[in-house]
Amino acid sequence: HGCTGYINGLAVTKGLIDGGMCEHILLLTGDTPSFVIAKDNSELNSIFSDSATATYISKNVGENLYEKFVFGTDGAGVNSLIVRRSSSRLPADTDYLKEKGRLNGTMEMNSTEIFLFAIKTVPQLIKDTLEKNNIKAEDIDYFVFHQANTFLLDVLRRKLKLPAEKFYNDISKTGNTVASTIPIALN
Repeated sequence: HGCTGYINGLAVTKGLIDGGMCEHILLLTGDTPSFVIAKDNSELNSIFSDSATATYISKNVGENLYEKFVFGTDGAGVNSLIVRRSSSRLPADTDYLKEKGRLNGTMEMNSTEIFLFAIKTVPQLIKDTLEKNNIKAEDIDYFVFHQANTFLLDVLRRKLKLPAEKFYNDISKTGNTVASTIPIALN
């Protein structure tokens, strides 16, 4: 699931615990974008970093006051962030390997499209999530978003009118660690 992996994992974890199938879950995230970013792609190499996390989640630990999820998935933007030639439908073949030398495929990103999608979608998702959980932004002690990039985080914080002291930005220390950005920031 890439950047949404942790949130999707939390939603599945919640379903398994609420459904009585599990009482304890170890949610693992791990991404190695360095395997799919060309060495000469300075834009993507300066943004992404490899990472992995483990989050222990238990039915018996902590309060579950705000636990209703809202997702903003939109498959129309599939080509805005994609790893070409990485799937069983169109795997890397001999010609591709001769040309690109990327066994695991090649990441391509349209940064502008990703940015526009995020600033359009995330504020509405926050509003919908707060409403679904019957709370207000003032009720939240700390906002920890996916750590995509500093500029995007700053625009989102201002657009959502969140005070800087309630908004975490860890990207300068870690880079975009894909599905691990939120658990690393929480740590």
